[in-house]
Amino acid sequence: MSPSEQVDDVIERMRKECPPIFTGPSLTERSGGVFNWGTIQNRRSAGKTDPTKKIPDECFRYMGKRVLVVRDPFLDWAATTLSVSPISTSGSPPRPARKMAAA
Repeated sequence: MSPSEQVDDVIERMRKECPPIFTGPSLTERSGGVFNWGTIQNRRSAGKTDPTKKIPDECFRYMGKRVLVVRDPFLDWAATTLSVSPISTSGSPPRPARKMAAA
């Protein structure tokens, strides 16, 4: 599977598994950790001063003070930002051996 197909697969799985609108704090769990709500909030805030980091306003709605994520616009935006890292295609690097404590 090519890197772009892997990204498409992640996006399509989320389209199938997530409801059309859901609470922002549940994003991390719903995405299986692909997206972190705290990072998304930081990016939303940074977008106010740096347009290159802007997440489109149509990705979010408000219910009182609660932020809701609108699935399809959010995933459309996410598809433009996701990429596959070299580690994810080749597996995790080996862990260094643990040093044994002297007795």
